[in-house]
Amino acid sequence: MATSRLQIYNIAMSALGERQIDSLSEDVESRRVMDEIWARGSGAIRYFLEQGHWNHAMRAVKLDKSATVTPEFGFTFAFEKPSDFIRMNMISADERFGYPLTDFEWEGNFVYAWVDPLYMRYVSDDEDFGANFSLWPETFTLWAGYYMATQAAPRLKNDTDMEVLEERTRKYRIDARSKDAMNEPPRWPPLSSWNQARYSRYFNRFDRGLRNKLIGQ
Repeated sequence: MATSRLQIYNIAMSALGERQIDSLSEDVESRRVMDEIWARGSGAIRYFLEQGHWNHAMRAVKLDKSATVTPEFGFTFAFEKPSDFIRMNMISADERFGYPLTDFEWEGNFVYAWVDPLYMRYVSDDEDFGANFSLWPETFTLWAGYYMATQAAPRLKNDTDMEVLEERTRKYRIDARSKDAMNEPPRWPPLSSWNQARYSRYFNRFDRGLRNKLIGQ
């Protein structure tokens, strides 16, 4: 069965020993409690996505410098944060994300850097990425349902053993992260400062060094 909001609610209901519901409009207290938790803060989906670098929610974009914001000093360019941004995975001057760009700063809804354009990979809550239930792995869905249960238990005041529930939720979160990490491609570690000196200012991987010298020329 594909993941849905109703399925997540019912995972939580089962974890709490409550009766499952047939629809999101069913007039029962447990559903109203789930609705409140789902809408809390910026929403449950954003909370779930903030907890890891989830591959099913990962998006890569090319950012061009802002036409309205120009840094007064320091970095040369400003880039507006995408509206669906949840958590950054990598910023790079390379469209292939061969290695991360480390010289940048966040300030409000903008990121400042020396390069233009900028390439960013991040966890997204766009409907085609992190908010697309059809992309959610089963382990992620299970953990999300159990997290909802931990939040609902105090409100429903049943006989749930909170210690056991929280421990299971923790294990499901670890399992979801572990399985998600197995789907990641191998990545090169960031270059050392010595190696960066052998490349151009923006760290393109074209070695400018000479065989008889220790640094590039």
